[in-house]
Amino acid sequence: MQSTKLENVFRRTGLILIGSGALLFLFALYQLFGTALITTQAQNGLESDLDTVTKELASDEFFQNTFTKLETITISEDIERTETVETEVSSSPFENLTAEEISTLGTIVYKPQGEAIAQIIAPAMGLDSIVVSGTAVSALRKGPGHYADSAALCSTGNAAIAGHRTTYGAPFGDIANLKFGDEIRVNTPYGNCIYTVTERFVVDPSDTWVVKDQGDNRLTLTSCHPKYSAAQRYIVVAELAETNVPYLPTQEEINELIVSTTETTVVSEEVTTTETVDRDVEVATEVTNTVRSEVHAAIETTNSVTEGFGKGLDGDDGQLLAVILYGLVFFALWYRIYRIANKENKERKFKYITYGVGVFPLLVAMSLWFYRIDLFLPSY
Repeated sequence: MQSTKLENVFRRTGLILIGSGALLFLFALYQLFGTALITTQAQNGLESDLDTVTKELASDEFFQNTFTKLETITISEDIERTETVETEVSSSPFENLTAEEISTLGTIVYKPQGEAIAQIIAPAMGLDSIVVSGTAVSALRKGPGHYADSAALCSTGNAAIAGHRTTYGAPFGDIANLKFGDEIRVNTPYGNCIYTVTERFVVDPSDTWVVKDQGDNRLTLTSCHPKYSAAQRYIVVAELAETNVPYLPTQEEINELIVSTTETTVVSEEVTTTETVDRDVEVATEVTNTVRSEVHAAIETTNSVTEGFGKGLDGDDGQLLAVILYGLVFFALWYRIYRIANKENKERKFKYITYGVGVFPLLVAMSLWFYRIDLFLPSY
């Protein structure tokens, strides 16, 4: 009797280990192939969305007029000399844009998380994907994601994009193939540009300085390293070589411009005659440099509070409860099917039919559980 009990313990332990191994194997298959199907489906929809937005902007007269203003932004002043003249010098290069025009720029350049904003093409690494806004977990499941706190794509500053290297279609799977001089093309609804690769290196997950402003115009690609791991981050830096996009305000600057009035400096000059005088170019240059420094300072402040490389690569801790609940549902359903199939006085045929019918709801429950687990874990 005691021997029989011991055999049952060993048998059940063996079944649990085999079942656990099977679940791990199925989860690995889900990460490698199931996630790729999710991304492929999302990319098809995003491509259509990007084409629609591009066509709409091309025929949007209000947006085109706003962009024309950006292309001709200068800081200069005319002083009409009388006995004493006071003139205002703007501290923002976007003073000639209305709040509505600035808001329009924000809605076009900086879209909500997960929406299509650009197409990125890098032949050297076999990349041709639609870039979405943001690096949240759900956003990177659709494709490469643009860091919201980084500069606008194809414009000035450091525009940063994150992408998976192994799962969810692995858009950055061959990022290590990029070498010095390789071109990366970016197409957005508001313009196009070409970046040229200049650097490749590996950093720790805490080295978020790579996505902050570096004082030049660049594109920074980030992904997990090595493959099948999230222990480090693989970084590729490319300099802006060609673009038809003017200097665009950052998202932080857009918010400030909408809610506040333009700061001004009063310049007084006493004269004896009345005439129009153009300020010396050096004055305009000096003001411009001051403005750019202030903008970079604002960007630095914003990026300094950025948490890691975004939850899209680090995983979403908020999914823990969902992982537990969906796991309980899966095991409860499995146990129920097992109990029905192994009722006493039932023929073997009944057991096979029960398992055959029960496998379908069990697969659905398992897929939902795996999806939540993948959202919770660091992605690579």
